[in-house]
Amino acid sequence: METVSLAALIEQATAEPGTGFASGNVRSFEVLFREESLAALERAHPGIFAFLAFHPGVDEPVADYVREGTLGSDSGMHILVLYTDDATLKTPGPTISVGGVEIDARTHPAYETARLLFHPQAPPPLPGIIFVDRFTGEGRAQYSSLEGLVDASEVRGRLRSLFTMAENALGPEGNRDTFSRSFDTMLREARMPYETSGRAPLRTWLSMSHQNAAQCGSDMVTAIGGLG
Repeated sequence: METVSLAALIEQATAEPGTGFASGNVRSFEVLFREESLAALERAHPGIFAFLAFHPGVDEPVADYVREGTLGSDSGMHILVLYTDDATLKTPGPTISVGGVEIDARTHPAYETARLLFHPQAPPPLPGIIFVDRFTGEGRAQYSSLEGLVDASEVRGRLRSLFTMAENALGPEGNRDTFSRSFDTMLREARMPYETSGRAPLRTWLSMSHQNAAQCGSDMVTAIGGLG
C-alpha cells in the first residue's frame, strides 16, 4: 500500500495559485499548521478526516488490517484517514516538550494522539479511530474504540461500517457543519461504542500530535487510495 505524508498533503494544498507557497517548501511546524494552511487542505479535501490510533506491535488485528492494504479503498474518497508510520520510530528520551506540554516519549505517538485529544480526561480504550469534521476554527471529534476485535477481518468489518455511517452523515453535499450531529445520531442508533470531544481548536491538537510523532521518528501518513 502506497502512502503519502500529511506534511506533503498540506504542502500540495498550499501550492495552489495565490497562496504564495511552492510545493515542498513548507517545512516549519508553525507554517505547516497555521490556519490558512489547513484551510487549503480542507478545500483540497472536501470531506472529513480520521486518525487510526493503534500500536503496530501491540494491536496486531489493526496492524494486520493496515498491512493488507485496503484502508484507502475502504474509507472512500470523502474520508481522509491518517495513521502513524513507524518505519524509523525511536524513543528520544523519557519526556519531550511539544507546544509547552510535557509528553511521555515512551508512549507510542498514536496513543499519545488519542490522549491529547481528550486531555485532561482519561484517554478512551485503545486502539480506535478518531473522526474529525474540520481542523480550522473549532472542530469536534468522535472516537470509536476497536478494542476486542480479534483479527483483521473483524477490524475491516467494523471500520467499513463506521466509514459508511460517516459518509452518510456527511451527506451528498459534504456538509461539515452538520456532520458531527448526524454522525452522533447514527452511532447511537447502531449502538457503536464511541466518545466525543467538545468543540475545540483541533488545529492545535493536530500540530502537537504531528510534532510529537516527528520527534519520535514517526510520521502521519494516509493511504493514497483515500485521496480525493
